[in-house]
Amino acid sequence: GAGGFALDISADALRYGVALQREWGLARVPVRVAGDALHLPFRDGWFDLVFTSGVLIHISGDDLPRALAEIHRTSRRYILSIEYDGPGETPIPYRGHERALWKRDHRAAWEKQFPALRLLRHGELGLERGYGETTFHLFEK
Repeated sequence: GAGGFALDISADALRYGVALQREWGLARVPVRVAGDALHLPFRDGWFDLVFTSGVLIHISGDDLPRALAEIHRTSRRYILSIEYDGPGETPIPYRGHERALWKRDHRAAWEKQFPALRLLRHGELGLERGYGETTFHLFEK
């Protein structure tokens, strides 16, 4: 395995994450990489666990299969998806943009594209955990 990595398309978001880690006294993620979910710059099976939290909701339905494939490719064993779920695929206005956030059934998307995945756990994460109406799905390859 490779230890911890943080990947974000925004260098500002990565810097903000480091600042929060310092402010909150958290262990630092050793390596931060600017990149996107459609082209993960890591070898096949490089990580024991690959997870998203509020990432897949910002990927259009046309690009979602590519993002899921990259996450699946780079995970050796586990995939954790923490996203806003909803039936079907529904665009939600986000920060003044009409097509920048989509609610969808992420579990169904994962299981359709990778039927061999085994769902280990799933549930809701609410405001008491710093999330809002968020669903998590933990899969094993």
